[in-house]
Amino acid sequence: MNRIYEFAATREEAIKDAVVADDIDQLEKLLTTASSLEIDLALKLGAVHNNLDAMEAAYSIVEDPTEVVLDAFDIAAEHDNALMIAYENQNQEMLEIMVSQFPDQVLEWANQSEYGAITAWASETIAYYTD
Repeated sequence: MNRIYEFAATREEAIKDAVVADDIDQLEKLLTTASSLEIDLALKLGAVHNNLDAMEAAYSIVEDPTEVVLDAFDIAAEHDNALMIAYENQNQEMLEIMVSQFPDQVLEWANQSEYGAITAWASETIAYYTD
């Protein structure tokens, strides 16, 4: 393990530290031998911390990621993070991933947002990718 992570008491702490520090190389090393719960943790932490690279690293390992990723984005939506951060950073890539997997859920989250601009932005992307 890297020196940063050698003091982590558990693998879960090491995964969290890697996600928060945006250390994708270390995260990928940890995930190669991870349990399904640890992969789920990495996805959810990536969503909450708006770390798309961490989510992609975890997503690439899961055999059937749809439900796990949906849960991860649900957690982020509860924190009002996923769409807000994607919108504020004009992160079209993050929105496209969300839309390609869960267009109905993205529209529901967008409609719950206080900002009409987010709803419009998400709706335009959904229309583009689902037509």
